[in-house]
Amino acid sequence: MFSGCIVTLDLATNASFREKEILRKAIVNNGGVVSYIITKKSTHVVVASKEFAQTSYRCERALKYGVPVVTSDFITKSVEAGFLLNHESFLAFKIEKESVDELKSGKLSTKSSNNNNCMKKVSEAEVLLNCRVWSDGKGPWNNDILFEVPKYFLLLENSKSDGNRPFCLIELHVSCDGAWRVWCQYGNNVTEKETSKNVCEYRAAKDAYECEILFGACINQYKKEFQNKNELSEPLSKSYAIGSKYLYEWPGRNSEVRTEMTSNLSHLVNTIWADAQGNLKDLLANSIHSYILADVVRAEGILLQIKECFEKKDEKLKTLSEEFYSIIKLKKNNNVLDNAKIISRMFDLCQVVKDVVGVSESTNWKTIPSLNAKYKALGCNIKELHYEALGELKKTISMSSMEAKEIEVLSAFELNRISEKGGVDFVGPFFHSTSTENLVGILSRGLLLPKVVVDQHGGERTDVGMLGNGIYFASAASTCIKYSKPSQTSGSRFMLLCELNLGKTKRHIVEFKLASDNVHHTLNNDVSEDEGIESDFDSESELSIKDVDSVQDPLSKVVSGLQSSTNQPVPLTAVHIRAKLQEFSSEDVDFLVSPVSLCSFEAFINGKHIVGKVKEKEQARKEYKEAIQQGHGAYLMEEQEESPDVFTVTVGNLPPNSDVLIKITYVAELSLEDDQISFSLPGCVAPWVKDQALATKMQNELETINVNSFGEFSLEISLEMPCAIRSIVSPTHGNILIKKTATKAVVKMNDPLGTSFQLLIALAEIHVPRMWVQKSPQDSDKQACMLSFFPEFDGDIGDHEVIFLIDASNSLKDHFIELQKLVYLTYEKMPQSTKFNMVIFNDTYKELFPYSRFKDESKQQVMSLLKLLKNCNGGTHLWSVLKMIEMLSCESTMKNVFLFSDGHIFDEISTLARIRNLKKNVRLFTFGVGTTPNKHILQKMACLGSGYFEYFDKNAKSKWQKKVELQLEKCQQPVLTNIKIHWIQHDEDAPKPLQAPNEITTLFNGNRLVVYGFVPHCTMANLSAILNGKELNTIVSTSELSTTVGLTIHRLAAKSVINDWNDGMLHQDQYKHEAIKAEMKGKIIQLSIEYSIVTKFTSFIAVEERE
Repeated sequence: MFSGCIVTLDLATNASFREKEILRKAIVNNGGVVSYIITKKSTHVVVASKEFAQTSYRCERALKYGVPVVTSDFITKSVEAGFLLNHESFLAFKIEKESVDELKSGKLSTKSSNNNNCMKKVSEAEVLLNCRVWSDGKGPWNNDILFEVPKYFLLLENSKSDGNRPFCLIELHVSCDGAWRVWCQYGNNVTEKETSKNVCEYRAAKDAYECEILFGACINQYKKEFQNKNELSEPLSKSYAIGSKYLYEWPGRNSEVRTEMTSNLSHLVNTIWADAQGNLKDLLANSIHSYILADVVRAEGILLQIKECFEKKDEKLKTLSEEFYSIIKLKKNNNVLDNAKIISRMFDLCQVVKDVVGVSESTNWKTIPSLNAKYKALGCNIKELHYEALGELKKTISMSSMEAKEIEVLSAFELNRISEKGGVDFVGPFFHSTSTENLVGILSRGLLLPKVVVDQHGGERTDVGMLGNGIYFASAASTCIKYSKPSQTSGSRFMLLCELNLGKTKRHIVEFKLASDNVHHTLNNDVSEDEGIESDFDSESELSIKDVDSVQDPLSKVVSGLQSSTNQPVPLTAVHIRAKLQEFSSEDVDFLVSPVSLCSFEAFINGKHIVGKVKEKEQARKEYKEAIQQGHGAYLMEEQEESPDVFTVTVGNLPPNSDVLIKITYVAELSLEDDQISFSLPGCVAPWVKDQALATKMQNELETINVNSFGEFSLEISLEMPCAIRSIVSPTHGNILIKKTATKAVVKMNDPLGTSFQLLIALAEIHVPRMWVQKSPQDSDKQACMLSFFPEFDGDIGDHEVIFLIDASNSLKDHFIELQKLVYLTYEKMPQSTKFNMVIFNDTYKELFPYSRFKDESKQQVMSLLKLLKNCNGGTHLWSVLKMIEMLSCESTMKNVFLFSDGHIFDEISTLARIRNLKKNVRLFTFGVGTTPNKHILQKMACLGSGYFEYFDKNAKSKWQKKVELQLEKCQQPVLTNIKIHWIQHDEDAPKPLQAPNEITTLFNGNRLVVYGFVPHCTMANLSAILNGKELNTIVSTSELSTTVGLTIHRLAAKSVINDWNDGMLHQDQYKHEAIKAEMKGKIIQLSIEYSIVTKFTSFIAVEERE
């Protein structure tokens, strides 16, 4: 039965000899061949268990060759059956061979099996004509179906002389069971308490797309009967007695409109706010309003370093403590953080600061916000319990407490955070208690497990046997009250209670006191609304994007070439360029492009050869000044802080009549253009400005020496490629000389460079993933790897639309003009055939259209919506907007969401969870704005949302247009997500790989992924990714014979690590990202010096000592 099978046995070392012999005989006695190495001829690899297969080197080799890896049951069951069974049922890990081949070839198919077209052309008239109308209480829906209302539209007529005000409310209903409908309610008076006088109608829809069309059709139909025809819906009000029972359950609406502000609820809100702010006021030396979230996260990162130093008994504790106190300034006790308990308290303090800063955005950071503002800022619906409900809750507490007589319940409230619905199967009740100052954070963002639990620090536990691993929930109130503390404001205590009742999780907050507590009630009758934010912006002015559209790059104004200290040009006599090109990288002499790794600086002065060394920037500048003062020759090369794309060489004490040759060497990644490798040189490489230099009188004492009007120029490029070279052409110069073989070539040119030079190289297999390995010439144990992947996608994403999500919260009130310009620039550059919609959001949200429309003839509506941004206010409640978009997405239509924000979002945990669970047809692209954006969270959202992040700096507006165009290109392309590289090292004791980028985001069609790693003992890596929900895997490898010796890849890897440190995402958790970044600063400087790379921390310095 095993005839023709070559089976490799890959059993664990703890497998007995007898087990191995049984399997070997079963194969051999039935015609098979047993092998102990993997080749392309192998037919099966047999392992003892699936777990062992995940870590086996042989199994990784099998994956490379597409050989199925099966468990030993495949052999035994086949012998029992008497014939060879299908191996599919016994696979140790299921990787489709076709998927392996697909990724290995670099050509990916994006064709979907779903042929349903949601973007069918359906008019509003057709939908209304074919739609049946049911009256209230009737229809094809079960009363048990729960609907949610992501959209509504309110039409209001002007008040009549009799006091009535006619209205029409249209709601879009969606159920989790896949039912869609539009519910309409209209009547003569919007404030009428007798709702039976109003008329209600239902209209059913087949899917989300048709439901949105129906929603818009109903709006336009009823608009004809109203004089007030605003494009945007009228807002809801507390005085209106309208809406379905589902309308106010949507996040934010209940707290904004339907809140019954009882005396006890006022007391609760005022108490928790007063305790949170009062605690911080007692501890902090400066106002809470002086903090921004980015600083607090940085402080948390320092605390994480302190925690690790404490565990290792590191001497840096004092320095790190001072750095922490420079951010979180305390009134007293600025002692060294060398105690586990103090470190934990500082973590708790940072969390309270983050909570208060986060929710203060909704109150416009007012010192004394109104009661309504404080309540809305919590983002949590709170309802006081009365009568039977309160009695049941007291009974629950009493039954769970051994000291029930000690607890006197003062009041109780039901909590409703929509983002926490479902997902937790409590069998409770469970109880939690904490200090009152923590409740603002708990109600606004939910319960968090402590970042640092006591046993992590080796301290004594006070809750062993009670709450398990960390203080979280207890099953008895008597246990919970041990962690409660009296409020500094009211003297009462609070506990949280969660229980499962009839399949629904209920959450409550209970105010109580113990016999020894002295309690008093706090009141605040100020329920007035907060004043709006005034702006100097003229709402009638026309929005202009002249300063961000087609702006000249400031770098084009930079004068190239050698200049004197008075900015006068110094004539050049010759420019020579020597370049070595390997696939996707080049090593060049005398020319700089971006991004580059500048790796060598040499000067030849009158026969003397001076070699530059990389040193820390301040040290290099000090040595340069000292050399100049002592009369020596000195040369300093630096990266400009304002623009890393520009390097400057400062030449000091240059003697007259000198022959000077400056040699600059760099390595860089080559760009791609239409599936061809591109090498280009701008004309500024050889700036022949001698006429200008000679015409300028710079000196009186010395005679100016005349030189030729054109200097000598030469260009020589050597190419070495891993596969056949199809063609080599220069679109700019037709007179180049080419000598080539199948994979190598030399290109020469002696003619003047002119305005620019470009060389295009076409390869036979440019889309195949490849790996290069290079050992260091100084230390053979040091090894750098480079893995490149340039996939080609077969097909496109099909129908798609763009949804603009525009952050109109308080944190952007000083940047709304830049925000307007960026949104409008993106709208202008969007193709005319694109369907789009716009949503502005803060505590709530407003849509431009009821459903997405084509760009044609929408300019005026867009301008009107963008003018609303002058009144930025409230918090950044993104979660509910994303929920609305996802609920109304259609499987075969891609929704590309463009988020314009500074990244300071409310309820970060729920928002990231929502993005993580987005359907595969919803993608999120982030556009960062503002002077202090949270780049980390914007990058993370784009990564989780299968999109891309770009930051739009107001000081670099020349780059805005290009970045917008790239985002628009990407949104029309298929994408690879969840890309991971697993470096396979052949030494178990080898150090952990240092990879850049550390967190790989997404890869779109036409883009290339290059990943670097300092990975010793590695010639193979596993590349995996997800395309259209399907996981793809392949092994990328190189042979030992192909391993080279040199520093080119080392330098590219070092530069990539440095760039990742500057702009990348080093960890998913932001405070850990900050900790890693702080720890790596020394490593960055070390890499720069070791591989002679100029960075913002280092410079080249060369000194020519003279007599």
